[in-house]
Amino acid sequence: MTTVYFRKIMVLTIICLFIVAGVFPAFGITIKNGACNINIKEKEIYFRNAEIDTILDLRENIVGKNIKIPFYHEQYFVGFDYSIQNDPLFNHDLPVAISKENKKNILWNYSDDASIPIVTICDSGKFIWVGQWLNNERFQLFDTTGSGMPEWEYESPDESDIWLVGSSAESKVLAGVAMNYKNESSTLYKWDVSSNIPRWCYDLPDGLFPCGLCVSNDGGRIILATCNYSQQISNIFIFDSDSNIPSLIYPISTEYPYVDQLDISDDGSIVLISLDLEAIVIDVNTKEIRWRETESPAAISGDGSVLVYQSWDYGHFLTVLKWNAIENKYIEQWNKKFSIEDWFICINCHTLEVSDDGSTIMVGVDYVDYLQNKVVMFDVNSGDLLWEHYSTGLGEYQNTVSEICLSYNGSIGIVAYRGDELNTVPELKLFGRDSPIPIFCLDSSGSMMSVDVSSDGKFAVGGCKMVHANEWGYGGVIYAIEIEDILNTPPITPSKPSGPKSGKAGTSYSYSSSTTDPDGDQIWYKWDWGDETSGWDGPYDSGDTATASHVWDERGDYNIKVKAKDVHDEESPWSNQLAITMPKNKIINPFGRILENHPNLFPLLRQIFGL
Repeated sequence: MTTVYFRKIMVLTIICLFIVAGVFPAFGITIKNGACNINIKEKEIYFRNAEIDTILDLRENIVGKNIKIPFYHEQYFVGFDYSIQNDPLFNHDLPVAISKENKKNILWNYSDDASIPIVTICDSGKFIWVGQWLNNERFQLFDTTGSGMPEWEYESPDESDIWLVGSSAESKVLAGVAMNYKNESSTLYKWDVSSNIPRWCYDLPDGLFPCGLCVSNDGGRIILATCNYSQQISNIFIFDSDSNIPSLIYPISTEYPYVDQLDISDDGSIVLISLDLEAIVIDVNTKEIRWRETESPAAISGDGSVLVYQSWDYGHFLTVLKWNAIENKYIEQWNKKFSIEDWFICINCHTLEVSDDGSTIMVGVDYVDYLQNKVVMFDVNSGDLLWEHYSTGLGEYQNTVSEICLSYNGSIGIVAYRGDELNTVPELKLFGRDSPIPIFCLDSSGSMMSVDVSSDGKFAVGGCKMVHANEWGYGGVIYAIEIEDILNTPPITPSKPSGPKSGKAGTSYSYSSSTTDPDGDQIWYKWDWGDETSGWDGPYDSGDTATASHVWDERGDYNIKVKAKDVHDEESPWSNQLAITMPKNKIINPFGRILENHPNLFPLLRQIFGL
């Protein structure tokens, strides 16, 4: 009895030592990675490292819920375990570390020790267009899937800063603005991807400050917004892309003339100007104002038919309007509150977006402490809230949402963040339309200043400052990211092989199987014959039947199975097995050949030898 009692004491002592050492969690789950510990207890998250000792109260709504705890990696992220949800004031997400093999989704990165990049994607994702500013100013064109070195560069004129870049999502038209602060002069340039020699340039009148630039998706029009503070005028310059003579200069008298956000329809016929305190929609062809309200920011769809704007009334509201051609005006579809009073939207950042097909809205808002933020996605037609994603930083710096972009159909959204002082949250996140869990995250050493996603949602780009935006410093990095692999689904498990279930050793037999790929990719098949495994055979179109042949040299029982992979080398599970038997050796003696050639002779011998 004493021995049993002593053993119990020893076991309990060892368990307690393990708890103290962090091997077993005490009243929760503890994950250690270097100096970082995350421990969830009943109502609290403890996040501790060498610099901070903070308790984050998560309120009672998480008690008793099954919460998965991820862990942190100092350089890269690919996704998140499920965010803690359902608290409208204080939700948190915790990052999951990237596995090293998933770094392949970063196609390349380009570093510059002096300059900070402004980035866009053009020509259906084929190229990345960059303006390097602050030091060693220049324009750069990169091949998205290339080496990570510029295809060409164009250096800014002496003492001029690269101020704005714009490109066509579907064509090869590029634009950029260089501004000389000393002379208060600016020049607009137009290129195509084939050459670093500008097709044309346009010198802006003195005293106009460039504050917005965009190119229509078809490449037909370039829109440049300027402001003149002393005269309280915004001037919108509209160019047909093959000419450096403005087809229209549209002046807007306003108390606050700085243009925070500029948007344009696919064909360049509709332009949206978001100012500090109002938003205006202009029909370029008729030169008339379609809509003007004292609300900002706003965004339009690719055909200009969907208009969304944000307003504030002791909380933030989104209002969606659709163009009615019969009544010749925008008509309100719905209006919904999406954040409470203490949240705000940054009006001078591109943080409100509607997809070009008019199906999806994505908006980012920040909390008054500048550490918490959330990204929200809505369905345009129904007005349904699709999801919310919260992020909370640590330290003193501003962890704000700095830019949001959507793919053409809204299936992919990309968000840029300034990041926090202690670098506990990633500065770039990619989302799918169906989930608040990011499909990819990237943690940089500084602040993500600009992002973009290709119209087809297959590629993304991020441009970041090497240190946080709140810190004095310079230098930046461009990241080219392939999204298609992240979203790829492997082929379905192939069907059980079909073919002969018995035969003669030494004879070739054929077997077939088929499967489909959810993404419609072509498929390769690998066969396990029981005595050896084949290489990859293909490609086959999704759904087509694959046939392969094999010879078993030895008598015996074998199991055949098959698996499939797609163009991204993602593999299916093995199929169910087909059991076969090879009871007969191939006959090679002369007497056997007589029996083989005369099957009706010697039936008794056939029975005896099992032939």
